[in-house]
Amino acid sequence: STADVRWAGLTPAQWGCILMFMGGIVLFFYSRQQPPDPPTSEKKNPESTGSEKSDRRNWFRVVAPPGSQAILHEEGMVRVAPILDISAGGISILLATTSEDPEDIKTGSLIERLELRLVGEHPLSAMAIVRSAHLSSNPDLPGLICGLELYRLSGPVRSRLIHYVIQRERIL
Repeated sequence: STADVRWAGLTPAQWGCILMFMGGIVLFFYSRQQPPDPPTSEKKNPESTGSEKSDRRNWFRVVAPPGSQAILHEEGMVRVAPILDISAGGISILLATTSEDPEDIKTGSLIERLELRLVGEHPLSAMAIVRSAHLSSNPDLPGLICGLELYRLSGPVRSRLIHYVIQRERIL
């Protein structure tokens, strides 16, 4: 008289567990078929076939320590630019100290090889896409500031960069 009601040999709680388990399986397979919505900060390379996604991560930005350099290798030209700030997926550099935009750097252009020399770290290599180029509004820092989105980072390089940014953010 104190036992639970039985339906086909199972209690209501057991039937509920079976239904929840089956619902979980359905949701699992349904979620695997639906591609996740990309974050608004994630952009595709303009020259890609559409299947590759960038490695940009908009977590936070930190001021790069003095002496940090970005070395851009592009079409036979090598430029060395000081890094102004850095995040886990992009950097801001002082590309030129003149007030004119260099003709060969355009928004959306791809930099095949970018070498980051961060203070206290081994050089990191990546590709980059130019996302912005604008004149500095800071009178103490005249020149052209260029925003680069890091692209196709290898796993170890991404991990080292994220660790570096997190450590710098904690120090500041």
